[in-house]
Amino acid sequence: MAGDLGRESTREAGGFGITVSYWQRDAAIASGKARIDRTVARDRGRNHWHPHYPMRVAKAERAHVKP
Repeated sequence: MAGDLGRESTREAGGFGITVSYWQRDAAIASGKARIDRTVARDRGRNHWHPHYPMRVAKAERAHVKP
């Protein structure tokens, strides 16, 4: 999707997982969220696998990567 910079995901053996997605700007998030195929997939996931599906939006000011 336009503005999608990628994602990182991890999951514990017990089932807890987290996925972080990176976007260029707020408008790209809204555009991706509004796509009907994305809405169907999100709803299916919430209804069948993740009934307690919190979403948090945060702004990353900088990133530090160890050499």
